[in-house]
Amino acid sequence: MFLSKGEERSAGRKKPSILADAFEAVIGAVYIDQGIATARVFCLPLLLAAALGEKPFTDYKSMLQELIQKDGVSTVTYEICSERGPDHNKHFGANAISNGVIIGFGVGKTKKAAEQKAAENALSIDAV
Repeated sequence: MFLSKGEERSAGRKKPSILADAFEAVIGAVYIDQGIATARVFCLPLLLAAALGEKPFTDYKSMLQELIQKDGVSTVTYEICSERGPDHNKHFGANAISNGVIIGFGVGKTKKAAEQKAAENALSIDAV
């Protein structure tokens, strides 16, 4: 977000009115690019989490699955490829795989968290 020097100096990045305007712009961009259904799916969890004062959960696995299955042919699977640490503090590594190709990797304290990170990684590197 570009701000004037004055806004930068006066903590403009934390002003609710500026943040609201930026959020509105993002929702508008999603709506224009993807339509009302996608905009609703995108913003409702964020608005609910904000209203409840919670950090929103993003289901990267579902997002990746929907993106990959757009063509109706491909699927995504997950493979736990590593386990490290003692039983009380394990860390798991997971690969996201589509058409036999690793498209993302993630690490987490649970297998599900590692799979979410792998999906997030696949989405962030635009592997799909």
